[in-house]
Amino acid sequence: MADLVEIVDYDPEWPARFAALGRAMPSALGDVAVRIDHIGSMSVPGLAAKPVIDVQISVESFEPLEAFKPPLERLGFVHCASTPTAAAEFADARRRYANQFRDQREKYVAAKEPFAWDIVRRADTWAQSVGRLPGPSDA
Repeated sequence: MADLVEIVDYDPEWPARFAALGRAMPSALGDVAVRIDHIGSMSVPGLAAKPVIDVQISVESFEPLEAFKPPLERLGFVHCASTPTAAAEFADARRRYANQFRDQREKYVAAKEPFAWDIVRRADTWAQSVGRLPGPSDA
């Protein structure tokens, strides 16, 4: 059975879902986690997205893997700044690609990747132009 791609409208409950998850991570990971951030499309208010919470955990070193892999597995994980216009453009592109590659996740990811990186480049250019620095960790 194919791993279907699904894009859904923004759900205002998504930040609370991440917050609940984010509260468990610092105690599970201890000092291993330098930062824990809610990333990906679900973290952008108003943006349609796959209903999957993406989390970025920054660590000083990937070694030893045992320092963070078992705690994340116990939490149920497996190893594996946008403008309204940009958000709408990205949502449209993601829906278009999700429809086109509904049962072909790899092709869906490859199709949206250039668009996603363009958004990241635009956000980075903006952040540098205004001197924006990352805020505190999300969790």
